[in-house]
Amino acid sequence: MPKKVREHLGIEPGNRVSFNIGSEDVTVEPETVDVRSLRGMLKARRRVSLQAMESAIRCGASGR
Repeated sequence: MPKKVREHLGIEPGNRVSFNIGSEDVTVEPETVDVRSLRGMLKARRRVSLQAMESAIRCGASGR
């Protein structure tokens, strides 16, 4: 897709787009993803408590 068209539509290189072909026109839209479809995509290695996270943040902030 030409740079001028991407700039006009606010589309950056690498963005996914959807072409919708009508009887007399074609529309181009950025593809969107329902965030619920991403559930389970990342697997946690282990569960960490909020207390452990806060402790890690404090240690990191203090340089220990």
